[in-house]
Amino acid sequence: MIEIIKQQEIPERVRVQNDRQLSLLAILVASIARGRTIIEDFNLTTPMNEFVAWLNHNNFDIKTESHRVYIEGKGFFHHFSPLQQLPQDSWGQYLALILLSQDTETVFQIENKVYPELLAEFSLRENSDNRIAFGPPCFVLQTNKGDEIDPITKVRVMLQALFFEQSLDFYEVKATRDIISGILTWFGAPLTVQNTSEEMDEFSRRLARLQGLKIERKIHTTLQTCKMLTGRDYFVPGDPTEAAAWALLATLVPNSELLIENVLLNNTRTGVFGAFKRMGAEIESTQRRGYGDVYGNIRIKTSKQLTGRRFTNDILNTCLEEIPLLAVAAAFAEGETILRMSASNIKREQIMLDALIKNLKKIEIDLGIYEEGLVIRGNNDIGGTNFEGCREFPVVDMAILVLAGVAHGKSSLNSNQVFNIFPNFFNQSNLAPKEA
Repeated sequence: MIEIIKQQEIPERVRVQNDRQLSLLAILVASIARGRTIIEDFNLTTPMNEFVAWLNHNNFDIKTESHRVYIEGKGFFHHFSPLQQLPQDSWGQYLALILLSQDTETVFQIENKVYPELLAEFSLRENSDNRIAFGPPCFVLQTNKGDEIDPITKVRVMLQALFFEQSLDFYEVKATRDIISGILTWFGAPLTVQNTSEEMDEFSRRLARLQGLKIERKIHTTLQTCKMLTGRDYFVPGDPTEAAAWALLATLVPNSELLIENVLLNNTRTGVFGAFKRMGAEIESTQRRGYGDVYGNIRIKTSKQLTGRRFTNDILNTCLEEIPLLAVAAAFAEGETILRMSASNIKREQIMLDALIKNLKKIEIDLGIYEEGLVIRGNNDIGGTNFEGCREFPVVDMAILVLAGVAHGKSSLNSNQVFNIFPNFFNQSNLAPKEA
């Protein structure tokens, strides 16, 4: 049980952990490229160390030294042992399964438990002896009922297309998180992404809908067949999720002014900052392009008062992981905030939503739960309580830390996993005793 400390002040400048998903993906892509890659200014967390250990156990060549990672890429094709102990982290486990899926002849014996939803992603069935065999992959990316392509499925299909020398050509009607296109382009994949959407601000979009005008949106992605990727040095920008936690903390703690450095600002990952701004947060960013993506600094000042807003699924598609932080912002906002999600997103994030709702009810936040999302009515008089962590979604724990650090009264959290997943947030903040 961790006692959470009420925040009187926060640092003036922080650097967040390298983006978690992009970090593991960068290690994977560099490992299947040809030649050396050095990833600079890199802090390895527990999930990253697990993934590197798994790759090295399978005869990849990765060395870590201080804040650098040296990777000698060996190309797409690799022989894997039939006996496998997969990483424990779900994202590391998913990427490991993608690598194993290029071998459609071996029956793999998995020594540890595989997340059932990952087995479903590969059309595999859970069985008692943990034996799995991969069939030929499907290279068709289909939209769901909400006209969205699952961003996690996109990673799998694009990597498998490289392994099996297949081309891809697909359209997306609605933008979702994209962590794969930029890094593949940087390492030399013949990939193009063309946005043919009509650019509109939220007011213009609503006006067009009131007038009955159809808003056409299309994102066209093509990937040509590719014989190899080429190793080259890479930098993984800071995690937008952790940056969002800092931004919310700076918004809520009085007399704060915070600079967050080198944050990933890919427009499919930064919807949470736009959402905070719409609620009244004072947030500015400076952007620059490099390493196949966009990153930069974010500056935040304390807001006088947040205001509830209505957020559609289009906006939430670019900040699904940050919904717990957005919900905490709504809890402190004046008025009503509506988070409207597609059925597919609700299904995918159900465990996270259940944990979030359970904790908000503990502090008597006025919640409305309906088929398409949440309605949260703000309350400026939020007290502390004994909060419960969410093993599957550590961002819930981080959102709780922010909430409890601003609420009055004593609070505790029955989990310390957030300090393994977001060590920089723990080390640079004063939200919990350092011996936690």
